[in-house]
Amino acid sequence: MRSDQIRKRAANRAAILTTLHYDGPQQRSSLASACEVRKASVTSIVASLLEEDLVDEVEPGRYRSAVRLRTKSNLGPSRQHQPPRDCGFVPRSGRRDRLHRHTACRG
Repeated sequence: MRSDQIRKRAANRAAILTTLHYDGPQQRSSLASACEVRKASVTSIVASLLEEDLVDEVEPGRYRSAVRLRTKSNLGPSRQHQPPRDCGFVPRSGRRDRLHRHTACRG
């Protein structure tokens, strides 16, 4: 991948993680429209996040299952840890929440 593609994918990944954190579980199509990212890209990014155990499916095996951010409350007892610092999460604070979210979603 070229460096601009890598940056775009990292920005899209951060937007998906941020949206899941603040808006809760969502289907992949909802994430695509909320972050203005192609559905195929969302599917690919969510697949990598599933492999890294940063997200999980609300109802595994169900068609169009929603995905959610893994937290301490939905991890098994041996997996209770914080996500790695480089997971792409973009924190928001104060009155700039919506502006920051949309800036992150557009990558």
